[in-house]
Amino acid sequence: MGVARHAPAIGDALETAGLKREHDLFTLALAMFGPDYPVDEDRRVAFFSYSSLDTPMNDFDERMLEIAQSFGDREAFGKVMVAFIERKPALWQRIEGQRARLGETARLRYLNQALLDRLQMWGKPDVEAAPALAALPLEQRTLAALSVFNAEFENGGVHQFFYNSSGVIAPEVHAALLEIGLERQAAIFKKGLDMLPGTYIRDTEKRRDKFFSHSGWSPWDEKLQKLTDEFYALDGGPTVVRVGDSSAIAGGPDLWSAMTIYAREKKLLPC
Repeated sequence: MGVARHAPAIGDALETAGLKREHDLFTLALAMFGPDYPVDEDRRVAFFSYSSLDTPMNDFDERMLEIAQSFGDREAFGKVMVAFIERKPALWQRIEGQRARLGETARLRYLNQALLDRLQMWGKPDVEAAPALAALPLEQRTLAALSVFNAEFENGGVHQFFYNSSGVIAPEVHAALLEIGLERQAAIFKKGLDMLPGTYIRDTEKRRDKFFSHSGWSPWDEKLQKLTDEFYALDGGPTVVRVGDSSAIAGGPDLWSAMTIYAREKKLLPC
């Protein structure tokens, strides 16, 4: 990844912060690249062998993974960072000042990411995704389902959502659209569900085999993707509006502003 070119500066930051354990482990990782750290990505990537499930790891990969496991995951390091900030009152006050300036959309994005981190949907077999979502309280479940759908929708539309593994929770997305008060959007989405008739197939590969396995882009694919245009055509298309102290898109799919209002009314937005 391109951000890895900043690794030496990250090591310096860990040392400056007094995070000795993390700095020592990070230094070990840097040393594996030799005396001159390769900021060029092509040179850096050449050290690694593992790139897919079909490519075995080399000694470099194995050692780097050992260091990574010792360093800890994102959640563990997040706690280290929080503890560091709590020891620095001036830094804490500066962060608090910046946090107070965050608009509702930024807070919603943070909330959605926290819900997805809790859900860990993509780390589970398809059969476990819906039960994991169902285990969340209704309000959290609603936002999590819509966040998953919206990410796919904004990237590639309705067809992409149903084709990809995110489509495992399609029935929950329909319920979430109704819960949040987007009846017209729910009706459009239901058209997509109806194009995959029978008991909804949660297993991604089986869903693809049954509905997406035809050769090329078929009239069926085109019909499913046209639902994306129906979303965007609502209320004459999307426009930018103010929502509280933030901006959001109204008209069209209207998902962001609806999620923001819902989260505010349910008192879910982080302070």
